[in-house]
Amino acid sequence: MGVAPASGVVLHDQTDSCTNTYPSSQNIATIPSGEERIADDFSVPPGATWNVELVSPHGGYSNGLQTAGSFAVIFYADGSGAPGAPVAGCSYATASYHKSGNTFDITLPSACVLDGGEQGAVYWVSVQANLFPNPSVDWGWEDRSLQSGNVSHAEYPGGSDPTCATWQVKQACFGVPVDPDQCFSLSGNDTVFRNGFE
Repeated sequence: MGVAPASGVVLHDQTDSCTNTYPSSQNIATIPSGEERIADDFSVPPGATWNVELVSPHGGYSNGLQTAGSFAVIFYADGSGAPGAPVAGCSYATASYHKSGNTFDITLPSACVLDGGEQGAVYWVSVQANLFPNPSVDWGWEDRSLQSGNVSHAEYPGGSDPTCATWQVKQACFGVPVDPDQCFSLSGNDTVFRNGFE
């Protein structure tokens, strides 16, 4: 699991209004048909360049006890209100983490560089627990009752639910009402340029 990460600048924080529901976002290498992935969006301000080093989702295990081997984290460009193409250099298949309560501090192997541009930019991040096949346990990413930006999206690329084989609004992938967002924060370094000066 690794040691507790050094504290950094919090770049984005939506850890308020967390609920008690945890939709699954996980991967088991030996059961590819059961892969589940959830993503939520955030905005980088105009003129800013974020170097994201730490992703901290709130989450938890259900149906038993297990410790995830690692986490997979992918950042995406915005594709008309849904996750679009993965951002170059910002896909991490096996990132280490430290757990404190229901917060999973995931240290990225290298910083993900995100540019806000002149107008600001929307990005998405997905977080998946890399679980072991035994015992059979789920990992869920805690819901948030407040909505910031777009509603969360989900996909089941393994084919367990054809409706959500590609990114869909999260509500479409569940048979019961779900909250609009996920609870997480992003930390790292923030560089802002104004009139040519840092």
